[in-house]
Amino acid sequence: MTLTNGSCWQLAERRPEQFPMIVFYRGLHCPVCKTYIAELDAKLSEFTRRGIEVVAVSGDTNERAQQSCTEWGLTQLAVGYGFPIDEARIWGFFVSHAIKESEAAEFFEPGLFLIKPDRTLYASSVNSMPFARPHFGGVLNAIDFVVKNHYPARGEARRLATAGSLLPDRTRHVPRVKLMQNAQLLSTLGWISVVAGGATAVAIAIDVYRHPQRMKIMNGGERP
Repeated sequence: MTLTNGSCWQLAERRPEQFPMIVFYRGLHCPVCKTYIAELDAKLSEFTRRGIEVVAVSGDTNERAQQSCTEWGLTQLAVGYGFPIDEARIWGFFVSHAIKESEAAEFFEPGLFLIKPDRTLYASSVNSMPFARPHFGGVLNAIDFVVKNHYPARGEARRLATAGSLLPDRTRHVPRVKLMQNAQLLSTLGWISVVAGGATAVAIAIDVYRHPQRMKIMNGGERP
């Protein structure tokens, strides 16, 4: 992934003391993103002090991402751009169509991911709307708690739905924690590589559905 400063950000190369934290936002058109990402920029030193490496990502073009940095007053935060809609769907993001001229034709709704140093998923939050995102003060408090208490990743009791052709038969109906123990987030950010019986399959970090086609959500968003 390319950042607005011209450098390349790859998850496989990150070595923070605790977690990489990837914050996905809707884009330049979103006033809620402006407030949210500006707050993240202001709190960046607090995350850094805790051993968290933060990057904010959108599907915007370089030009629009640069404009966001300027108009939103972002001075510290690493900002990536051009994250593909197809990969956003694979991550489990809700995708919206434009309802205003200022919006991109398609864009993904926000999400936040904490990744463990071994590049497996620790925690995630995915929204179907621009509102009710995780508060960064709460995220900081949670990080303090989980680091101090060696709190494990949760969600291990939930069973994944059948993934159809995405997963080998032997991995179906396996508790998520067992999948994640063998899964690595690749440098493209969005893919989980699950190795089973010598075969590599692609799975979704949050939800895996029986059918890969998009499922329409009542609020107008879409997810794969």
